[in-house]
Amino acid sequence: MAKHRLSLAALVWMLAAQPGVAQTINAAAPQSTVAATAPASDQLMGKDIALILGQLITALIAGTAVWASLTNTKRQIASANENAAAQRWRDANLKEVEKLEELVRTFHVPYLVRSEANHNMAQDLRDRLNDPTYRMLIKLFDPNWLTNLSPGNRTLVDEICATGLALRDFIEENGGGVDVALTEHLARASTHFRMLWLAHEGELGTDPKPFERYVYPRQLDPAIRTDLKRLLDRCAMLRAEPSKDHGLIGPLVLSPEAVLDPWPDPTRYDPVTGTSGSAATASAPSSH
Repeated sequence: MAKHRLSLAALVWMLAAQPGVAQTINAAAPQSTVAATAPASDQLMGKDIALILGQLITALIAGTAVWASLTNTKRQIASANENAAAQRWRDANLKEVEKLEELVRTFHVPYLVRSEANHNMAQDLRDRLNDPTYRMLIKLFDPNWLTNLSPGNRTLVDEICATGLALRDFIEENGGGVDVALTEHLARASTHFRMLWLAHEGELGTDPKPFERYVYPRQLDPAIRTDLKRLLDRCAMLRAEPSKDHGLIGPLVLSPEAVLDPWPDPTRYDPVTGTSGSAATASAPSSH
């Protein structure tokens, strides 16, 4: 009997799965005839199978709805996390852009403008004097040189020295945020401007020999331009993809023309060893 029920259940299942089979059976035999000729146990079994099938279909639909809901929830959570991360990077990148543009606005551009203006005046004076041995710092040690200049040329010298002193102050006030690769460049420029002003005021004596090394570092302006391009390129990249993690800004890489020449270290007596050596190897370093 169990085998008979199983075969009948399988047959009903197969028939129910075929499109149009139930309609065909109903069309071929009236309902009253089928009901009259079918055994009662088979009729009950058909109802049980229909009930089970209905429950299975209902469970399947419910499970599919739950799965779809869970999948949609996961997608919403993932999308929310992505949006939150993108917003964090937008905020961080915007702050970095503002910081870099502030540095460019307050140091790089104004320094290059003032430095170029001073350079133009210095080159104009050089052209007027037509002296192949001319170097302003050296000439200022000659007390007669400045007084023998024409009034216009004397005014140019005064202006160049005063602008240099202003550039020195500008470096000290605004150079704190620049890349560390530029610190030595700025230090040498600052020293040059100070020595130039002291010589202009006649406070360094009349012997220029000890001060010949304090020339303006010609590598400074190319180095600042290289750094300026680096910062502007970084800002452009952050603005182009504001929601992306771009990592840290790359280091400042100077071209050969922007690399400083070695600064000569004088010999210094070391009281510990009782010997003289370069300042770099002295055992008691000093800032003077």
